[in-house]
Formats: sequence, structure tokens, C-alpha cells
Amino acid sequence: MATLTQENLSAIGAVAGEAMASAAKDWDTCSSAANEALGNVNMKDTSELAAYRTPPKAVCDVLFAAMICLGYPDSELTWAKAKKMLGRTSSLIEQMLTFDPKTIDQTMIKRLKPYMKLEALDPEVAGAVSKAVKTVAMWVQAVNYYGS
Repeated sequence: MATLTQENLSAIGAVAGEAMASAAKDWDTCSSAANEALGNVNMKDTSELAAYRTPPKAVCDVLFAAMICLGYPDSELTWAKAKKMLGRTSSLIEQMLTFDPKTIDQTMIKRLKPYMKLEALDPEVAGAVSKAVKTVAMWVQAVNYYGS
């Protein structure tokens, strides 16, 4: 039988703390507000974005961050690809709503890190561009939080 030393108690406390932190980062909890907002984005909202010939940088920043979360390689982070996804019955939104959080790994989080430093990924800033961009930024924030 193990004795309850300061070292053993500290180790038990560390394990319990990790378990509590893990439980607190439940995907449904992390993504609920973003998914609710995504559910309110309609074809008109995404069509407005797809109509840009040359979009504002904030639009590209947010959409490219979302594409990273969805597993797109850097070579596909282009406006042409994002625009195509926006124009197909909200394909991007559908992919986000059916996202499998098990695909989040440290490589994704590392690729996402530079985007997370951008002002455009702040949902309030993104909201000044459009409702759709704001909700996508919220979703990217949830993915980043869950994976960090």
C-alpha cells in the first residue's frame, strides 16, 4: 500500500487537475455558441462574401483560418478556393457544422497560430465585415481553444 507523501499527493492532484481541464474542454461546450451562430448563416450571407472579386484582407484571413481547421493544405488557401466553397450551398458552413474535433492536432494548431494573432479573428472585428465572417471567426476561435 502506497503511503500518502507530499510527493504522492502532488502527483494525484496533478492528475486530477488534468482530468478536470480535459473535461472542461468538451467540444460541444466550446463550439455551442459558434455552431448556433453558424446555423443562422444563410445563403444570402455567404453569397455576399462570394461576390467579392477582391475581398477585404479580413475576409481572407478568417476563411483561410477556417480552411486550415478543416484540413486544407496551404496550397489551397486561395480566394478562388474559398469563393468556390462559399458559392456551393454554403459548403464551408456545412463542413464547419459537421466538423469532427478528433481531427484537431498540434500540426493544425501550429498552422493556425499566426492567424490567431490577427485582429480579423476577433469576432467583434470580423462582425464589422459581415455576419458570416463573424460566425466563422467564432468557430475558428472554438477550434483553437479546444485544441490548445
